[in-house]
Amino acid sequence: MLNEMVMSGSSEADFTIDEISNEESDDDDEDDEEGDSDEDWVSILEDDEDDFDSSEVLTDWATFETMHSSHPMYFAKRMTEAISDTHLDWMVQPSNGLVIQSVLRPAFNEENSVVRKFLLDHQAGIDETVEIQKDESRGTGSATFYKLEMINIQLVSSYGNQSTVKIQDFRRARPDVIAHSAVQIISRFRAGGERNTQALKSLCWRLKGIQVEEAVLTGVDSLGIDLRVCSGTQVQTLRFAFNTRATSEYSAERQLHDLLFPRTQKKIPKRPQTHQKEC
Repeated sequence: MLNEMVMSGSSEADFTIDEISNEESDDDDEDDEEGDSDEDWVSILEDDEDDFDSSEVLTDWATFETMHSSHPMYFAKRMTEAISDTHLDWMVQPSNGLVIQSVLRPAFNEENSVVRKFLLDHQAGIDETVEIQKDESRGTGSATFYKLEMINIQLVSSYGNQSTVKIQDFRRARPDVIAHSAVQIISRFRAGGERNTQALKSLCWRLKGIQVEEAVLTGVDSLGIDLRVCSGTQVQTLRFAFNTRATSEYSAERQLHDLLFPRTQKKIPKRPQTHQKEC
């Protein structure tokens, strides 16, 4: 009886051990399969990362040559125009532009006094002036003034070329003599019609050697004029200088007229000189 129990117990134990060993072997097989699948997934992910990195290298716009030769604002503007359905007349586009980077800060005490003095000098109503004086005398600071402090200025040309303007040079600069008269000069010139337009085309051919189909006067200052011209498929801005610096609106218009309609000097024939014979 004991022998049968021992034999049956040993057989059950062996069966249990066999089952455990079989389960362990099955787990090992599953682990091996999962390991192989994980390795496959890792290899697939690595391949995808390699493809993604290569695509990033191919589409990295920051490495393009155009990103280093044009201003980002100019590039963004041209991209907007490319995807826009609005037709742009390139002949009336401004030739140059300014990009000013600034920070906004509270005005200092000495700057506050300058602003308040400016407001007092240009106030239209007497009652409002009295109120400002009361606020200033009380010193309650009912109004806080802020100043836009420029930290960087860039001049962007019509072709996207950029040049940095020093802040000190900008502060020392003075407005052009005819800065407020340029609009009136251009308006009166355009009222001249086809005669003035033909004169602009003739000027481009005479001084620059460029034959243009269209020419528009876009700018006038004390030193010269800017023309927006179209030659074939190319649109560009040409600069023509005055002989002398204009000191007034009349002087600028006069030099513009002389530039477009030069006076033809008639050559006076020289009289033959008669030599008297000495007696």
